[in-house]
This record gives sequence, C-alpha cells and structure tokens, in this order.
Amino acid sequence: METSKISDFYAALKVVLNNIGKACLFFIAACAGYFSCEIYHLTRSSGEGSSIRTIEETSIALNERGELLLIDRKSGDFTIYQDSVGLSIFHHYAKDIQEDYKKQK
Repeated sequence: METSKISDFYAALKVVLNNIGKACLFFIAACAGYFSCEIYHLTRSSGEGSSIRTIEETSIALNERGELLLIDRKSGDFTIYQDSVGLSIFHHYAKDIQEDYKKQK
C-alpha cells in the first residue's frame, strides 16, 4: 500500500515536472524570439546604409580576390563587400553585355 502511494506520487510529480519543463521551454523560445526581434530593429534603425550615392560621387571596382569595392571619390574612403557580392554583380553585368552583343548580330 505504501509503495503504491509512493509510485503514484512519483508519477504525478513526473507529470507536473514535465509540464513545467514544457512551459519553461516555451518561455525561453518566446524570450529568444522577442530579443532577436529587438536586436533586428535596433540594427535596422541605426541609419547605416540609408544614404544613396550617385555615380558621380562613387567609383566601383573589383579587386584580385573578387571583392566589390565602393570608393568615395572625394574622400578616398572605401567599403569592401565579400566576393560573392562582387562576383554576382559582375556576372549580372556580363550577362547584360552578352545579351546586348547577341542583339547586335
């Protein structure tokens, strides 16, 4: 009789702890989602990248590693983008030039 009460108590405790664990997991996931959203909004509202540069103000180049460089003509400051960005833009323009060449023939 005593062992059945103990086993019933352990079974009920297991159910309660299982539900508490699920609630904690949900709470942690909700907090992670909220804070990642807050971080996203903080980084998006920093204002970086919001200015539009014209071709008169900026030079564009690719270096030997295929990285894209945007160079400010007045100050000489430049921004380097990873090679995948530079190569995708290069391939896009090369494709346009090839299509224009085919149209001329």
